[in-house]
Amino acid sequence: MTKKQDLQPDPEKRPMAPEHQKQWDAYAEKALNAPTPPKLVKDGDSYQINMPPEGLAMQLLQLHNLTGTVFPEAGTQLLNQILDITEDGRRNNALALVTEIQPKDPIEGMLAAQMLAVHNMAMKKAKTAINGKDLNMKQAEHANRSAMAAMRLFTAQVEALAKWRSKGKQKIVVEYLDNRGGQAILGDVTKGGGNGA
Repeated sequence: MTKKQDLQPDPEKRPMAPEHQKQWDAYAEKALNAPTPPKLVKDGDSYQINMPPEGLAMQLLQLHNLTGTVFPEAGTQLLNQILDITEDGRRNNALALVTEIQPKDPIEGMLAAQMLAVHNMAMKKAKTAINGKDLNMKQAEHANRSAMAAMRLFTAQVEALAKWRSKGKQKIVVEYLDNRGGQAILGDVTKGGGNGA
């Protein structure tokens, strides 16, 4: 968990410029209010969620922050799926990344885990396409197409998450209005998703 004292600028360094101090203050406020991701510790051949000093309640809260689930069994299932797709030395980083998406329910948790998988796939394929000196033309084209497909899928996942979070509501904002004798609607115009409203 981020603590306020961890976010103080180093007094031995040169002071920040005012515009950078303003950005730092905004970052520090965001970091202080961010959910805490679980931390893993290796236990033989497997991993366990590290028991935080606050005990089991905090451990369950961290699992909820990661997965959006209420039941520990469901959260553990999703946690294990995230671990299955993540390299050994990067697992805590992956958990922090999924937690930053801040899933609010199991659907968002599953989508966040899928987004992690697709993002990792896109980056690996892009790295292969960019650094593939030993690839023949067909292999390079395949890596490039695979990276682009994964990036398009990731964009679709971001859109799906945004749509799920808005519960299908669309918002139209009128920025310019020229009313020459007709009726005008002022304010937010919303349309519910899928119910014919």
